Amino acid sequence: MEYLTTKQALELVRLSKPTFNKKRREGYITAYHSSDKRVLYKRSELITYLESHKPKEGRVAC
Repeated sequence: MEYLTTKQALELVRLSKPTFNKKRREGYITAYHSSDKRVLYKRSELITYLESHKPKEGRVAC
């Protein structure tokens, strides 16, 4: 199981930090706290988030 730092997670999901944190607060993205007080994210869960939030066909992201 691979864990990513916040910076790595932001690069993977291509969201701004404020938007990423909003999604986290809303429960769309789960954060894990390590013993050294870092916040980490499971790569597999971020991939699942991306797959479930793909833009619909025929729609253009603004």
